[in-house]
Amino acid sequence: MLLIVLTWRLPLSAYIRFNMRLVFMWFTVLSLAFYIAATVNVWIGSFLTLSLLFAHYPKPTPYSGETLLMVILGSILYLILYNVSNKEAIYTLLCLFALANVFVVSVQLLNLEFQLTRNKLLILDGVIRQGLLDNRNSLSAAFAFCLPAFFRPRWKWLIPFVLLGLVLAKSIGGVLASLPTLFYYTQQFVNKHWNISIMMSSVITQIIVCICIVLSGAILFTKHVDVPNYKARWAVWNVYGEVNSDKNHNQLLGIGLGHWKALFKREDVRRAVCRKADCSLPDVGVYYKQAHNEFIQLNFETGIIGTLIVLGFLVNVLCRVRHLSDPRPVLALLAIIISAMVYFPFHIPTLALVIILWLALLERTLRTSRLSSSS
Repeated sequence: MLLIVLTWRLPLSAYIRFNMRLVFMWFTVLSLAFYIAATVNVWIGSFLTLSLLFAHYPKPTPYSGETLLMVILGSILYLILYNVSNKEAIYTLLCLFALANVFVVSVQLLNLEFQLTRNKLLILDGVIRQGLLDNRNSLSAAFAFCLPAFFRPRWKWLIPFVLLGLVLAKSIGGVLASLPTLFYYTQQFVNKHWNISIMMSSVITQIIVCICIVLSGAILFTKHVDVPNYKARWAVWNVYGEVNSDKNHNQLLGIGLGHWKALFKREDVRRAVCRKADCSLPDVGVYYKQAHNEFIQLNFETGIIGTLIVLGFLVNVLCRVRHLSDPRPVLALLAIIISAMVYFPFHIPTLALVIILWLALLERTLRTSRLSSSS
């Protein structure tokens, strides 16, 4: 605080003021990162530290500054939510959020909500499908993320409304992300009510889930099911592979935090995508500010180091999950991973908030379960 006062009050040059503020920011963020690493999760703290470093590598830009700010705010929120002890209240909040989106998207489909937009992602079959989010892909992902919270007494009777929301959103990404949750609880139901072997119950569960996939595919099948389509996604990922394999690209450190957007402002990159995906240049500019794959984008921006930190976090969860008494946070994590492979939920503020809720809940549940098992 004294440093801030001195920065503003003393007759210092602009250069000295800037550097004093920069030192204060580094000290504050590193202190937060070390505190999270020491008291909550070492991998989350490491990722915050990495974000601070890569926001200034190879040089700070508006892209990196914006991304760093979101990571810092997310880390603070993660720390706050980790210390919330009322797990049921968080589950209820997630359920209410999902139900509110089901209601809003139903109203939109009935054309009872007046809203004008020209965004192709919002208009489908002449109607808007976005709920309380920015487009139908985000809406579908939100239903998948919230679904595990419904598997509780009384709330489980509202699951059909969430599944209805997935159908109304008409985006296959959320359906795919919901499969681990549906598979797990279908098998739990079969094991509980049918007197058969575990192997047979697993086979029956797979058949039931496959039937659900076929039915969902039949309902969702439309040429507009997901914009941009998967052909365009593959084109962008192929261009990423070409750029990433270039000898001038630093695979260890990447291109810098938030700089994927800078890559797709380049005319040569956009034209390369258009040749592979048969699309127009304006579409590339609109759709590929994000990679539609969080892991590819993370690897491109932060290199092998960033990828190893995320892998370390996932391996750490896998090693501790055997002590877990409540499977819902892990099922939500699986939904988030699947969604992150075809979309960018960490870059959508509302979805990022839901993800942070689940990650904080996961860490708290893992620690509580481990203490219970050890005692």
